[in-house]
Amino acid sequence: MVTQTLSNWSGWRVLLTRAPTETKWEDRQPIKALISHAIEEGLAAEVDDNIQWYLAGDQTAVVIVPGANFFTGTSVIIGDKILDRPENGLVIKSERSLQITIPVSALTHEAVLNARYGPSVPLMMDPVKKYGLRPFSIGNAELVQLSAGEGYRVKLVLVSATIEDVKRLPSPLLEINGRFATATLDISPGPDNSVRLSARVGAEFVKNTSGTLFRLTFPFLGKDWSLQFHTYDPRDALWAIRCVDGTTSRLQFSGGFFDSEIPVPWSVLLDKEYKIDPENKGPLKVVAPDLLELEVPTEIADKYDQAFLIGPFGSGPVSILRDQSKATALQPGAKTLVVGANSQTTVEIAGSYLSTIKQVRLGEKDLPFAVDSEGTKITAGLFGDALRAPGKYEITLVTGTKDPLKVPLFVTAANPGG
Repeated sequence: MVTQTLSNWSGWRVLLTRAPTETKWEDRQPIKALISHAIEEGLAAEVDDNIQWYLAGDQTAVVIVPGANFFTGTSVIIGDKILDRPENGLVIKSERSLQITIPVSALTHEAVLNARYGPSVPLMMDPVKKYGLRPFSIGNAELVQLSAGEGYRVKLVLVSATIEDVKRLPSPLLEINGRFATATLDISPGPDNSVRLSARVGAEFVKNTSGTLFRLTFPFLGKDWSLQFHTYDPRDALWAIRCVDGTTSRLQFSGGFFDSEIPVPWSVLLDKEYKIDPENKGPLKVVAPDLLELEVPTEIADKYDQAFLIGPFGSGPVSILRDQSKATALQPGAKTLVVGANSQTTVEIAGSYLSTIKQVRLGEKDLPFAVDSEGTKITAGLFGDALRAPGKYEITLVTGTKDPLKVPLFVTAANPGG
């Protein structure tokens, strides 16, 4: 409070009567002028319930804060950072608008605006007060693998929400296993007052751990609007084996909960997605509560060392082991192959399950070959200059799924039959 004493002496004034009049203030009363709390309150910063953020680059966000009384000297604290000038991210656009440039990760932190006058103000909106909205929850989340090298499709289901509700709020930020996904979130209506969100992300977001942690944050709405969901990932518990029976292969998945009496959306992604038939009679069927079997042509099964198993609690790649009782092998006690130099001939190699052989090579040279219908014999052609010099060689049989098989070959100075 400031107290000031004022006094004044008026001079002569000319009145209409033109008679001189003298006026004098004899009582010098003190006047109390207040630099009041009310004045400071009038200059205090205000933040509107319409904070918005936009992506600027891969991992940078620009936040627009509307309000009032944003004077020079205003600063923002977000996380452990203080922003108070353009060089570190704060630009006061006008008395009614300021702009903040921050890393995307900072959107998950709470923020406070320190105004030049008045108290500090949280950078927070109240959807309960403005729209009557309570925090949503994530009812389900999953990762679905796309084609090789194209990453995954993330699918989330928000319950107790509508599309209109979601669009009223700041754009949500998706985090997967501690990494922020800046891909555009597609939104569509779901059943029973729910909303589906989906986005395409890279393979680097998926870890070979016991699960996938999703976090969906609606910035500037408070901690209750940071939604989390942890999926069960079957990759640690599941395993698969292939059983080859001529032209047909059965891929058997064990370790899950595949009970056919309970309808669950189990499917297998191989050359395409195979789903369980409602009557359990399709190529993918439940054989036992913990055994799922997919029957496909051997020529298709041989192309894959992994299948992608998609289940109600999560999904992921599962390595397919070979049935060792039916593994590709050479015939025990097979004789060493002997041919003459510069001969133009063929050789026969005996074994079991040789239909898995993808390539036959002599050194760096590919040899033409054929496998019989039983998969017990390979005939390889030794033509051209493949046998130019005498010596000891190896014919290599490449399966593509395990260590190659080696067959010794002796090349003599002259054709043994000549």
